[in-house]
Amino acid sequence: MANGGVLRSPGNAARGLADWAVDLWPYVNGKALTYGIRLGELDASDMLDILHFFFEEDNHYVSGESAKSRDELRKNMYRTMYNREYKYAHKEQGTNRKTPSLDDWGTFSDEDAAAFNQGVFTAKQDQETKPYIPPTSVNADSPFPFGTGLDSPLN
Repeated sequence: MANGGVLRSPGNAARGLADWAVDLWPYVNGKALTYGIRLGELDASDMLDILHFFFEEDNHYVSGESAKSRDELRKNMYRTMYNREYKYAHKEQGTNRKTPSLDDWGTFSDEDAAAFNQGVFTAKQDQETKPYIPPTSVNADSPFPFGTGLDSPLN
């Protein structure tokens, strides 16, 4: 809506975000990993908050040329690398571009919702926790400020 109101019910909007994330999983998961986040290990509400943030960030453009460039890159990449269509490109409206909304896309099927509810996005229990490694002590007055395990910094 023009006033910024919600077009979908919160449940359908959440499904739309999850659908978007699954369709763009290599991007969404890669972005999460760069932030040190494993989406599959989060509670659903936290994961959806992060997906919401990624969705808004992904749909912010400096210019129409920037949006078109990203769309063309993704169209080619998804066709070449994943053998599927990139379906979230902006739609041309005369000389203006329409930003996609969650209403433009399909919703989860019942099977998708069941898989989500059955723990597709749950943490892997068999993963070993890595041991804590304390940070290196720094002695700025020493010729080896990081101890003997590392070389001194370049000047």
